[in-house]
Amino acid sequence: MSSVLLPYQCQNCEHIWVRVEGPDIRRGACEAFPDGIPDAILSNEHDHRRVYRGDGGIRFEPMKE
Repeated sequence: MSSVLLPYQCQNCEHIWVRVEGPDIRRGACEAFPDGIPDAILSNEHDHRRVYRGDGGIRFEPMKE
């Protein structure tokens, strides 16, 4: 089964979830990007504590303990 390796900012975000697409593909998704997290965020080119077009005002928040 393939899976997306989520960067630190995503894997530790309060808003993250993983959606299964098809029989064996997992794609990172979250409340801000339900159709898939943009590559610029997944690759850490963009720090999602800052605005990213289309995020609906939802940004990185550390997971609650």
